[in-house]
Amino acid sequence: HRYSLPTFEYLSEIDAESWQFIQQNTRPNLVKRNKEDLNWMLKNPWLIAAPMQDHSAGRYSFTALANRFQFLSIKVFDEALHLQGLLILSIKDRQLKIPYCFCKEGTEKTMLHLIYHHMIILDLDMFTVYQPALIDVLKKNKHPFYHIRNFKRRYIVGKVLEDKLKTNQAFEMQDGDADAAFT
Repeated sequence: HRYSLPTFEYLSEIDAESWQFIQQNTRPNLVKRNKEDLNWMLKNPWLIAAPMQDHSAGRYSFTALANRFQFLSIKVFDEALHLQGLLILSIKDRQLKIPYCFCKEGTEKTMLHLIYHHMIILDLDMFTVYQPALIDVLKKNKHPFYHIRNFKRRYIVGKVLEDKLKTNQAFEMQDGDADAAFT
């Protein structure tokens, strides 16, 4: 069935309204990014959009170039223009990732519909998401995907952090936590 897109607005950086929303709608996270961290990430991507590999490509053990790379920061509103969510999407070639999704509980389906729409408009064919709230909605509802594969993300942690994590496991990690935000 058809659905209408929510009202949304693209941002070049995290503004005061968005930052206040993030602070009020953040689930317990292991990594605490501040407004400056998020804006730095948006303005200083690790990947450069370029049509071909250049001389520097051989110097790095990770990819420094992509045919297409950009971040999209999107404020999402309800019908009364109250802020319901903030998405930071990462587009690399034909793949979409969601480094950060901050949304009010119960609006995950709306966020996914806007993400699906961007995938269609931008001609993307792969979508990677690790946020538990979005995954739950994705699994329980219709989606435009031909095939879904389940992955587990594994982390390497030191002994001190491991001991602390064993005592308190009430946290989530966003897709963009650690270095993953940059690629």
